Amino acid sequence: MNANINGKLAKAPKGSVVSPDLDKLRVFQLILDQSKKRSADPAFTKLSFSDAKDPLIWPKISCGLLKREETKSYDYWGVLSSDFCQQFGMNGEAFIAEIKQNPGFDVYIANPHVEIESLYQNLWVQGEISHPKLLLVSQHIFKALGLKGDYLLHPLASKWWVTGNACVGSRKFWTSYCKFITEVVDVVNTMPIGFKRVLFQVSADPNGLHQGSGYFPFFVERLMSVFLLENSKKFKTYKIQKPFEKTRASVQIADLLFLKDAAIAQKSDSTYKAWANYRNLFLSTVKGGEWVKKNAKTLNLLVSLS
Repeated sequence: MNANINGKLAKAPKGSVVSPDLDKLRVFQLILDQSKKRSADPAFTKLSFSDAKDPLIWPKISCGLLKREETKSYDYWGVLSSDFCQQFGMNGEAFIAEIKQNPGFDVYIANPHVEIESLYQNLWVQGEISHPKLLLVSQHIFKALGLKGDYLLHPLASKWWVTGNACVGSRKFWTSYCKFITEVVDVVNTMPIGFKRVLFQVSADPNGLHQGSGYFPFFVERLMSVFLLENSKKFKTYKIQKPFEKTRASVQIADLLFLKDAAIAQKSDSTYKAWANYRNLFLSTVKGGEWVKKNAKTLNLLVSLS
């Protein structure tokens, strides 16, 4: 999986993090829109990529860095989006400091969109609402990969919520993850032509928020959590928490997240159903009763935890 990363990597920014050992940890920021170049965080190293529509853009860049001469001395790296700091509510210096102050982990993950952790069972169910038929498409690929279908419906604890581009990992972690992604691509390439046509050519973007993209990028970006769970004994994971801004909605979202995590930890079906009822009520006030009714089948895909 080769990544055409443009240009030479910039030198590490000076005086931007708490530790002087910056060459051992580098966080890159992908600039796809050159108009956002000036707004890039000074603690991160800017990167550009030749094909913004590549469905494998994030793993290609992170895995491409494995082969770069300039990254041979790094112990950890990651590639974040140009608007990550704005969405996450934390500047680059603070983000890197959080990693430096919590050593001993193989991978550091973050999720700028805490509300989806609270409101949906997992990333796959959330994806089904935004990209209809994603669950069915994913089921076929999971079966071909020999992965457990449980991941598609079982609720995911908040400590595992991450998409493929909000992650800083060790060289050992990236080597293993990139091997996994390469295996995914190889398996997909052997699948029937009709299925691949659906996967790559049929729009999975009914709201037009992703330039009419097919299913594959939405599938791939959700694989990071699956990989971490499959390799939880091999790699230690640290979740960087988004700074909390207290509002009425954020308090309710925090309550929902606590309730869902408690249900998972206790394997309690009654607590899980209580979360679902509270969640549906919250969504009715935020998105409207008609939206909840329209998506009720997906929202209420609840499996037994006991």
